[in-house]
Amino acid sequence: MGSSHMNAVERKSDSAPGSGAPDVQGELLEFSRTVSAWQTPSEVLDALHHVTGCTSPHLGVLGAARFPIQSSDWGAIRLGKSVFLHKDIPDGWWDE
Repeated sequence: MGSSHMNAVERKSDSAPGSGAPDVQGELLEFSRTVSAWQTPSEVLDALHHVTGCTSPHLGVLGAARFPIQSSDWGAIRLGKSVFLHKDIPDGWWDE
């Protein structure tokens, strides 16, 4: 991921003033605002994984998917085309 993009997310990872806890809502809003700046699905998933990883309990990102418009068109889902898995997912997880 481009370092300037991760730095923007990392700067937002500071605790909310006076709460002692991360401002997850603010971080997710910032992520949504800047998501178009990333070039690949892997960069997007890494950034989202970073944002959700600072929560307690830790919420890891498994992946992201574009769901079919027609609920009966599940055959259109393709790994790497409409489903993107985070790099830390164990081999074979998708097949299960």
